[in-house]
Amino acid sequence: MKNFRVIGSPLVTAAIYATVASVWIFYSDAILASFTSDVEVLSKFQTIKGLSFVILSAAMIYLLMVAGQQNLKKTTEKAIADEQRLRLLLDTAPFSIGIHQHGVLKFINTAGVSMLEVEAPEDIIGINIEEIVHPDFLESTRLRVEKMMRGEKVSKTVEIIFLTRKGNEVPVCLHVTPFEMDGEPAIQVIAEDISERIEREELLENAIREKSILISEIHHRVKNNMAIISALMQLQAFETDHQEVRSTLNESVNRVKSIALIHEQLYKSQNLNEVRFDQYIKPLADIVSDYFKGRGKVFFDYEIEETSLNINQAVSCALFLNEAISNVFKYRTGSGESLCVISAKQMGRNIHINVKDNCPWSAEFLSDKQRNRLGYQLMETTADQLHGTFTIEEKEGMLITLIFEKELSVKGSASNNIITL
Repeated sequence: MKNFRVIGSPLVTAAIYATVASVWIFYSDAILASFTSDVEVLSKFQTIKGLSFVILSAAMIYLLMVAGQQNLKKTTEKAIADEQRLRLLLDTAPFSIGIHQHGVLKFINTAGVSMLEVEAPEDIIGINIEEIVHPDFLESTRLRVEKMMRGEKVSKTVEIIFLTRKGNEVPVCLHVTPFEMDGEPAIQVIAEDISERIEREELLENAIREKSILISEIHHRVKNNMAIISALMQLQAFETDHQEVRSTLNESVNRVKSIALIHEQLYKSQNLNEVRFDQYIKPLADIVSDYFKGRGKVFFDYEIEETSLNINQAVSCALFLNEAISNVFKYRTGSGESLCVISAKQMGRNIHINVKDNCPWSAEFLSDKQRNRLGYQLMETTADQLHGTFTIEEKEGMLITLIFEKELSVKGSASNNIITL
């Protein structure tokens, strides 16, 4: 009995049985009549045949019912086991899992009961889901549910706030999946409590904000300290009667100011990793112009594209540009007006900076003696620090060009900016 199995489908089994029975009914009498013509014997045989047919039919029905019951039992046991495993999975899941249909909560697991601060699933099943959604998210939740019910595509992951039955707020990340339950549309919701994640993000944001404020304050203090150094050097220049010493000190003041401007830019900037160098050029030219205002009138024009540099490259470039602009005033011939065009452009990874003055310069600037002076050596040294090249050309005046490759991040320490002549 345990090994009895229905061959094929029930329809095939019934067809086979009907065929065998029909052959037996129609041909059994003819077969027996060929052996005897006794009416009494034939009558007894028909009685035995009928009883045999009834017994065989009953046996067949019995076997089929037993096989069906066994299959049903196995199917039922498997369904119960699957349900138990599913229930265990749902109850032990670390996330809240719920099902709502037509806006009414139909199922919730143990984690969901704990999240919504109730004693048992029965305390919350049957309520409208809008009762557990924060008012700020009600409208968006209604719209999302309506779209899902219409079969429209919506984001299946969203962050909202739940309200527990005790009135507490719980930020959650929802993963929603529409499906059919009992022939009606329903939505499964997996809710992950993200309170700890939000707290960690806030702590990280605060740490980053504090670090940014600290770095910004450092740049501000560096700028102030450089202002003090500049003031001390200016006082020293006022006290000396030696004109060359005074001139040297004042030029050094400009160099310090050019570096201080970089730190001022960083202090004001939201990005403490890079300096908007294009915003730096005009203020630097104004500082140099103010210092040399008694040496003829120079008008400046600018052809500047948006250019950002890390602090190491910005400081080196600032010192170079300070010297280049200073040379416009120091070595131009005549006392008339001239035009100086300063351009800064990025071509691929390379930064191109040009200082072009349309006034002829004195031959002294290109002499061997000039190459041994501090200003010229500063331009050479800063160009080397930038791993770039600079050139000087007599081209309808004088053209100073600096070309270097932009670094995407700060490499090394600020000690790389120390000038070694």
